[in-house]
Amino acid sequence: MNTPVKEDKFSVLFEKWHVPIPTMFLPKVVHNHGNYIISLGNLCSWMGTKAEELGVEILPSVAGNQILFNDDGSVGGVIT
Repeated sequence: MNTPVKEDKFSVLFEKWHVPIPTMFLPKVVHNHGNYIISLGNLCSWMGTKAEELGVEILPSVAGNQILFNDDGSVGGVIT
């Protein structure tokens, strides 16, 4: 997290062209001023470490098929 966002650019994308949207027409919630650019791979690795510290078993390269919910609505597990 050492690369600050310098500017935002938004566009509507089509198959072979795009239309830029000036940021003045967008809500402040989509502006990234004060945020940082991070690696998604590093974020996932960090989140995996934190989940394992909480007792979550991580199975890399195993696809999930269905989420199992507890009676209270919390996640109880995943069918692989």
